[in-house]
Amino acid sequence: MTDETDDAANVPPTKLTRTKQRWAREGRFLTGRVARPESERLPPGQHIVKDWPVLDLGQQPDVARERWRLDVDGAVENPVTWDWAAFEALPQSREVSDIHCVTSWSRYDNAWEGVLTRDVLAVGDAEARGGLRGPAQL
Repeated sequence: MTDETDDAANVPPTKLTRTKQRWAREGRFLTGRVARPESERLPPGQHIVKDWPVLDLGQQPDVARERWRLDVDGAVENPVTWDWAAFEALPQSREVSDIHCVTSWSRYDNAWEGVLTRDVLAVGDAEARGGLRGPAQL
């Protein structure tokens, strides 16, 4: 009997997947601009949704804040561990951005608030050990 993940690994990628992988290698649509002109906002092959698609089973883990922690280790120069209070003390940011999911849906003007991933990785200095990759390195 085979594991489902083994079967999934043997399925050849779809044309859409191959195309999006090629676009990522080429750095397409990664302009570094905060906003695109309205005519360029929706990438090819994507469709707009107004609400967030529900992608879970309605069950979230119950983790007490006293037990919560975040470890940043591995390909980082300075491994770090935060408990909830220390993580919340990190710089907080507010951003508005579009999201383009690999399952082909896009949603405009999403408000995000919290600690930026780049700030978390900067503390660990992931770039010094080669833990960050830009579009040209994918």
